[in-house]
Amino acid sequence: MTISFKFYHDAALTQEITSGNPLTATQETSGALGAVDKTIYLGSTVTGNKAQATSNPGVDPVVVSIADADAGTGAPATEFKLSLSPITGAETAGAALTLSATLLSGVANAIPIYTRRVSALAVAGSYTDLTLQTNSLNEIPV
Repeated sequence: MTISFKFYHDAALTQEITSGNPLTATQETSGALGAVDKTIYLGSTVTGNKAQATSNPGVDPVVVSIADADAGTGAPATEFKLSLSPITGAETAGAALTLSATLLSGVANAIPIYTRRVSALAVAGSYTDLTLQTNSLNEIPV
């Protein structure tokens, strides 16, 4: 079965985060632009399904991690902090975020994920080499 759970820019799950519509933050290290906080959403527009970790369904948690398309160039994964509540600054940069063992589909069940990006790059720009991903998931009817 195809996994319908994806990352979105909006709570209504209408603007999927894709390579053509990436998660971006225009920044540079001088501090002039400051940290960029964004709330994104993990969810599915399909109703009546659930997603669970493939490794041990219903027991192992769903984990969101930062994927770096090319670790040798662009922005490092340590630019991102992830949280299930508004960012306080105490979060560990580059760390994965652990969710529950079961995610329910449907727009009303979308999970807000709070992000903060602080650039480690000296040149201002919108770097798109960092994305978010989950561990391997199974999706089945509830």
